[in-house]
Amino acid sequence: MRQYIKRIDISITLLVMAFFLAVGAMILHISSLQSDLLRASAINTAKLFSQTLTEVRTLYTSDVVQPAKAYGMNITHNYLHEKNAIPLPATFSMRLGELMGKHAGEAHSRLYSTYPFPWRSQKGGLNDDFKKRAWDELSRDQSKPYKQFFETEQGLILRYAVADVMRPACVNCHNSHPQSPYRNWKEGDLRGVLEINLPLEGLNQQTSDQVAKIRLVYSLVGLAIVVGFVLAIHRVKLAKKSLSLRSEELEEANQQLKDISELDALTQIANRRCYDTRLGLELAAAKRSGSPLSIVLFDIDYFKLYNDGYGHERGDEALIQVVKVANSCIMRETDLLARYGGEEFVALLPFTDSDGATIIAEIIRSKIEAAAIPHEYARHHEFITVSIGITTRSGVDLDTGDLFKYADSALYKAKANGRNRCETENSE
Repeated sequence: MRQYIKRIDISITLLVMAFFLAVGAMILHISSLQSDLLRASAINTAKLFSQTLTEVRTLYTSDVVQPAKAYGMNITHNYLHEKNAIPLPATFSMRLGELMGKHAGEAHSRLYSTYPFPWRSQKGGLNDDFKKRAWDELSRDQSKPYKQFFETEQGLILRYAVADVMRPACVNCHNSHPQSPYRNWKEGDLRGVLEINLPLEGLNQQTSDQVAKIRLVYSLVGLAIVVGFVLAIHRVKLAKKSLSLRSEELEEANQQLKDISELDALTQIANRRCYDTRLGLELAAAKRSGSPLSIVLFDIDYFKLYNDGYGHERGDEALIQVVKVANSCIMRETDLLARYGGEEFVALLPFTDSDGATIIAEIIRSKIEAAAIPHEYARHHEFITVSIGITTRSGVDLDTGDLFKYADSALYKAKANGRNRCETENSE
């Protein structure tokens, strides 16, 4: 009895310590929360600002500048002082950025490049360390923004830079303009950097309101902790509670964890880890029985251009659509569709010969094409298509490396022969 009472006293002491630790953690969290919310809000605002300017500039170029040229109007940075003239796209974009900044916490935008036009040589070049670093980072990866927070006399400021990519409608103009500092532009080149400069002071009030709401929630949580604390002590004094799970419950929990670890988070099909595990099992079974084993390897044609043109969110949506179509073509429970990596997928087909694998591959290819998922940046088609490589091996010839090597070789052949097609490779 004395030992039991001692255990109860220890449990109560631990509960008291846990209670004060939880209260302390909430106080520390609230003190740092406002800064985190402020920075997150600034980044989202700058992202929206840059996306809006980029889209409007593209629309202005295609729907205003090109028709204006056809009617003989002059497109110039000095449009206010010339007759029959409208601003260049970059000039229009910067003017629009100034107006938008008045409604976005005094934000303002900048365009700069290693090749500024003569009239922008003072402000349009890489004249500080941030601009140089932004240019270097975006030259390596155009898809990721480059950002930094700076402490200034006016308070904290976010500098948020994104790639300004050469669009098809702009190539000819930049290469033919009499004052262009560079005349070898190609579609997709990094022609400049669009930077959003956003003071965080204007976002403070909005963040303070959010933190006030969170304080209220934390107060209610604190009250709930106190009530729970009292109840817990009462229950500890009454009896010793068993904390062990029953064996079947534990097994079920472990199985759920295993299932989660073998799923691709985006597409919700098997991931590379699951595919490798299943492949080892199917190889062993096929060697014992001498039955054929096929794999169908495919990826999305021109998917980098899709991501660059539409953005990564649309790219993720396209991957999900393609997987939904492809998965509908996998009819047997023994077959497995997995995401191998990026936009590359693999179908594992046990007990399937070369003819059967080719039929399934062609069904996948044709259904994805028929889904008519728009892809205006593809070079040969207006919709998303896939290229497919197929290989089949059997008996003692089965080898993990060979299977993928031959499928990958067939996929390369499909791309080399024009894409949106299936090719087979079963040679030694």
